[in-house]
Amino acid sequence: MDPFSITIGLASMLDITVRVIKYLKEVQEAAGVIGEELVSLANEIQALGSLGRSIQHLHDTEVQSLLGGFADLPDRDQELWRLTSSNLQDCKTLVGRLRDLFTEIAGKHGDKVGGWADSIKKQLRKQSKDGELNKIRSQIIVSRQSLHISLTMLNLVYTKRGSDNAQRLGFQLQRQILSLQPRLPLEEKGRAYDSLGSATDILSSLRLNEHFDIPKTVSSIFTGRKLYLDGLRKAFDVSLSSTETSSAQKRFVVFGLGGSGKTQFCCKFASDNKQRFWGVFTVDASSQQTAQQSFVAIARLCGIDPNERAAKSWLSSSDRPWLLLIDNADDAKLELERYLPDGEHGLTIITTRNPSIKMYGTIGQRFYHFDRLEDGEASQLLLRAAEHYDPPTPPIMQWTANISKALGGLPLALIHAGNAIKAKYCGLNNYLVYYNQSWKAIRDSRRVSRVREGEDANMEEYIQVYSSYEILYRGLEAMDFQRFKDALDLLKLFSFFHHENIPFSVLIAAVRHPRLEREAQQDTKEPGRLVGTGNDQTNAATPLEQATSWPKYLRDLVLSKLESHIVNQHPTILPTFLRDAELSPPPDDFNVRLRKALGELARLSLITYHDISDSYSMHPLVHMWVRERPEMSTGAQAIWCEAALTTISRCILLPPLSNTVKSHADLPRQVLPHLLAVEKHQERIRAGFVHNQKSLSRVWPPPLQASGGHPKQAVQLAKASLVYAQCGYFIEAELRQRTVRDVVYKMRGPDHSRAMDITLALAGTLWLQSRSNEAADLQEHVLHGCLRTLGPDHPRTLKVMDALGESRRQQGRLTESIDLHQNAIDKMKTQLLGTDPARFHAHEHLGVTLWYCFRFEEAKEHQEKAVSGLKRLLGENDLNTMIAMESLARTYRALGVKYLKTDPRLGRDYLEMAQDNLMFIIEQRTKQLGEKQPYTWLAKCNLGGVKGAMGELEEAERLISSLIPMAVAHLGEDHLGVLAGKNELSRVLMKQKRFLEAERILLDVSRPENYCKTATATGDHPDRCDALWTLVDCYDLQDKIEDGLRTCDQLEAIIIAIRRGKTTAGVSNTFWQMIQDKKAELQSRRNRRLIDDVKPEYSEVKPPAIGLRPVSLQLGVKSTSSDVQISVTATELRRR
Repeated sequence: MDPFSITIGLASMLDITVRVIKYLKEVQEAAGVIGEELVSLANEIQALGSLGRSIQHLHDTEVQSLLGGFADLPDRDQELWRLTSSNLQDCKTLVGRLRDLFTEIAGKHGDKVGGWADSIKKQLRKQSKDGELNKIRSQIIVSRQSLHISLTMLNLVYTKRGSDNAQRLGFQLQRQILSLQPRLPLEEKGRAYDSLGSATDILSSLRLNEHFDIPKTVSSIFTGRKLYLDGLRKAFDVSLSSTETSSAQKRFVVFGLGGSGKTQFCCKFASDNKQRFWGVFTVDASSQQTAQQSFVAIARLCGIDPNERAAKSWLSSSDRPWLLLIDNADDAKLELERYLPDGEHGLTIITTRNPSIKMYGTIGQRFYHFDRLEDGEASQLLLRAAEHYDPPTPPIMQWTANISKALGGLPLALIHAGNAIKAKYCGLNNYLVYYNQSWKAIRDSRRVSRVREGEDANMEEYIQVYSSYEILYRGLEAMDFQRFKDALDLLKLFSFFHHENIPFSVLIAAVRHPRLEREAQQDTKEPGRLVGTGNDQTNAATPLEQATSWPKYLRDLVLSKLESHIVNQHPTILPTFLRDAELSPPPDDFNVRLRKALGELARLSLITYHDISDSYSMHPLVHMWVRERPEMSTGAQAIWCEAALTTISRCILLPPLSNTVKSHADLPRQVLPHLLAVEKHQERIRAGFVHNQKSLSRVWPPPLQASGGHPKQAVQLAKASLVYAQCGYFIEAELRQRTVRDVVYKMRGPDHSRAMDITLALAGTLWLQSRSNEAADLQEHVLHGCLRTLGPDHPRTLKVMDALGESRRQQGRLTESIDLHQNAIDKMKTQLLGTDPARFHAHEHLGVTLWYCFRFEEAKEHQEKAVSGLKRLLGENDLNTMIAMESLARTYRALGVKYLKTDPRLGRDYLEMAQDNLMFIIEQRTKQLGEKQPYTWLAKCNLGGVKGAMGELEEAERLISSLIPMAVAHLGEDHLGVLAGKNELSRVLMKQKRFLEAERILLDVSRPENYCKTATATGDHPDRCDALWTLVDCYDLQDKIEDGLRTCDQLEAIIIAIRRGKTTAGVSNTFWQMIQDKKAELQSRRNRRLIDDVKPEYSEVKPPAIGLRPVSLQLGVKSTSSDVQISVTATELRRR
């Protein structure tokens, strides 16, 4: 290309487009019919001119700035500029032809209408040229789009080298290609095709996809559905290139039987079109909980606040294309609309068994209905699954056709059939013999056994899949090797877990943790067996214990023997690999043993392995069949459900042993969905037993007892309560802890150390629910027991004393709380080992109480000591350490607000330290506890308060307002954390001058009934005082002086009541003085206002000459609810 040709071509094209646009405007002004019809054409010419100017600017910047000009460009760049120059020449030629055509139509009068005769002639000439005019216009549109592609390619080449914006240009180029392709006749070739070819080459060199998360890996033997894949791709392409539907949500539904290949189809579509999407994301819609967790995972990938709303908002506003796969949306009760993001750049594909969901489709034919594969595709899939590579002879094709027909062409059934053939359980020629035998066995089993509720419909609908699966199952049963026996045990075990995300670490923990418990139990000095724990100096004997040691020893010995007898009567139900682990040396080799068994199941496609998370999953149909197959009687279900619960229980450790195993921190969150699933199955099995008892003449004793009265069940319930409590399911934890406490009390008595442990755990759970009165009663009962049996200086006594101090603080009994914490700290210095973190916890607890008393500097001293000690003993990432760090952050915030007025730099430093602490805590809690955990919410709420103090009001409001609905749903309206969050939000709203919203929130938060669980029946509590104090500020800022004074009077009355009752000195003198100062300020303002409003009608009183002087005018003010009466006394005179 001539170095100057691009410049010349640009100049000439711009010149002719300017002239044609000017001519068209003149035509439009002539009031003729021609001008009215050419508006859109004028827009096309204007667009060409804009493109030309953009190309000229890019040429001046990237080419003319080079020392050698065009010659210095890389070969690929030179090729693109040549293509651009050719496109410019085409556009110039077409615009010139258009100009000539207009001139011919206009005639001798040009663009003016010279009367009716001239108008008719022009119209006739135009009609004769309509075909040519439309052709030129279509060619201009194609050339403009081709030129636009050239510009985008050039921008992309230079942007790719200079910035990270190449992705967006790449997707823009993709849309331009999709828009141009339909306009090009297949038989025509030209520069537009050259532009498309170059653009496609450039796109192939780009990495447009950043995130790729699909439900399952695409099977290596995926077969068929090509027409469906092409149709969906074309529908999406058309929706992107269409201007009419660009703003609509793009959704498509795939529905059909389970096992028909819906999820695999979506994964295949995502994999084939990966480069069309910046991100591919998955939502597991099998339940509301899994859907929420999926959106949290999406948010984390996108680097935004990890919650459902943020993820959907991000997808809705994204300008880059995304694909969202909503999988397993089968539940009719599912609120599907909740999970459908808005936005014009994304595509949502929904898989479901529910046909009514098809109404949500919006593009193309809107939905696909999957049932069976075509005959040829079915035979091909069967052969590939069986790894049968012999030439397809007529007998082979006949066998595969017969098998496919028997299995209904269902992909999952065909894969299972192929796996059975591959495993040599049968061959192609005799598979149907085995299949028919399996089906007959199923029918016979259903005739002789009672059909469980809901099984009929499932079996009739999926009989082909189940029968083909049964062959695999029986094949495993026939094998006499250990790995096959373990595989069957694991299959049954998994069928009672949740079908997704079964971590391998859970199985290993179930093997190894019981050994840690036994070793720890051998180190304890008491013979208790109910709950095994590790070394705990609280078990050390004191002189008071030794005085009664023989009676206590004899009693514990008898109870221990009795407990052993009860336990041995009911042996633990375990799968074989766990039973063997009990008898083997240190179980290092069980890793290999489990992997071999799981590998067999994965080889047969009965489970799927996910290497990124090192976890396994099962297809929902396989999951249900293992559990519901006719041979699995209700009794067998009870056994394996119990085995599943035991496996979960064995991997969970109780404190203090759990605190010594670093890998244990993530286990409760990992096992929570599986614990929920197992307990749900337990309830269903119990209901089955009840049904059987009613229908039979004899009574069956159910092996699963809901009471938890057996010692082993008590241990399981205790561990389950730990999982629930750590994951924020406090009510579920409480129910189980109450049951365990009843069992331990019955077996050991209330003064046994294990009885005290479970009572304190229950009190902690009640405390987390803001039920401080109940928690304090339990802790006080334990403290009395410790004082009676252990003495006032025993470590256990001191720890209970410290725990009671926390409850007293939450009750508003601050003086008692300080005394309890200080007493515990003073004695812990000599009674506790240096490695015991309890002393530092006590410092943190005392610091929080001092914070409530506005003694911030003292609070900081204790909390910094706590954080330093806990970091040294437990580490910075420990959950207990982060509780102390969060308390310190709140104190830093209080000091920051205090010093902002007098020393802004120091105040800002405190606020920044608080922010840094809280951001670290949020990151760690989200990682360890999850997004939907109350402790994570608390840290975010505190961060919102810090943001508000730093002036970042919008961010503060966003943080806090997003948390309150979730906290209310999870914890209740009257939880202290919820009330504190609302109070915090009102402060932010006040800073935004949204006073009425803040006032409405504060009036609700300060209702006395909100605090009945934490204080006296009258609702007297410091947190209520805090809410009323914020309300006073709100009234003050609105200049509602009377309302502010009335609220101050209310605060005074509450504080007097608190001080008068047994909640002695529940509110600090500092706060009392703050109220008095505020009240005086409001009264002064009211008085000044009253003076300003009064216009006295008296004349000035001059002082007499004798020894008298005027005294200031005094106003007697009397306020009523309806008016204000003012009496003015005359000037008082008195002698000097």
